Amino acid sequence: MTDSGKCAFVLEIELLDGEDGSVTLCQRRYVDDILKRFGMDD
Repeated sequence: MTDSGKCAFVLEIELLDGEDGSVTLCQRRYVDDILKRFGMDD
């Protein structure tokens, strides 16, 4: 196992680090891809 640095995405879920040490899981990219697939990406 090697340390590849800070993790930004896991299983297409974005990981956002909060200033207080919290971690937020964001699926913005997934939602954007779905909207684009159905022609709703205005």
